[in-house]
Amino acid sequence: MKIVHVISGCLIAVAAVAADLSTSQVFQMRLVLDKPSSDSEQMTLVQKWHDIYNKETEKKEVLFVQKTALLDQTDLKSAEVSRVLKKPCI
Repeated sequence: MKIVHVISGCLIAVAAVAADLSTSQVFQMRLVLDKPSSDSEQMTLVQKWHDIYNKETEKKEVLFVQKTALLDQTDLKSAEVSRVLKKPCI
């Protein structure tokens, strides 16, 4: 069963890391699945933050994302980064 979560900022430019920038997708939103399948690939979401004592904390979560993108840069006319509760949002 699929969990309907969409990862946005975390998947930006993931495909561009190992590929030629001229042919890869810079922006993608993909469906996150609850378990691996033949149509998924594994990605690790790394979240970092500072606690009230200014100690940096890191959490890693393994995700299984659908190989086919729901949206990519060809589906967008424009986007901008704004701040919501002091955190960047697209």
